[in-house]
Amino acid sequence: MKIQGNIGSFRVTKLLIAAHAAGLEHELVSMEFGDAAKKENLKKQPFGKFPTAEVNGQVIYESNAILRYIANTKPEAGLYGSTPIEHALVDQYLDVCANELEPLFPALMYP
Repeated sequence: MKIQGNIGSFRVTKLLIAAHAAGLEHELVSMEFGDAAKKENLKKQPFGKFPTAEVNGQVIYESNAILRYIANTKPEAGLYGSTPIEHALVDQYLDVCANELEPLFPALMYP
């Protein structure tokens, strides 16, 4: 799996941590923040944002969707739980992070 994005991005960092924890072979394709809006990248991610992940020619975008892909690819790692309630609890915390915590990060990182 190729993860494209800027290493300074917390969204890229969480993907790298998850891929490592799952034991999933991956590589980081380092991109600058402005690269997402380039024409060739807009073909992969129409909203002009990183990170993206490329798996066998298929592009996945949105960091939480990529996290779910990683967790589902290596279920033995236990990142997504093993029951429907465990899946729901993981999804709940992903949504809390995306909607409540992540909007605060830029102010903390770039005061």
